[in-house]
Amino acid sequence: DASRLLAEAVGHLNAASAMGSAEADYILARLYADRRYGMADERAAFAAALRAAERGHARARRMVAAALYGGQGTPRGLAAARDWF
Repeated sequence: DASRLLAEAVGHLNAASAMGSAEADYILARLYADRRYGMADERAAFAAALRAAERGHARARRMVAAALYGGQGTPRGLAAARDWF
């Protein structure tokens, strides 16, 4: 079923993240940010996006900046948001 497959995919993504994959972190961030999958968690989305951004992922940098600008999953920080854009 779909929820089992999603849980399995998240497990694989977490394993790839633990090995340093910025793309896995970015995908996790998108999954946690998207309410369609029943996993919505703004803090987890921000944490995963930040890991990806710190590993050089360009789209994750924009995601971190937007989260900081809007205070989604993290306290609002306009100066920090500007640094990530």
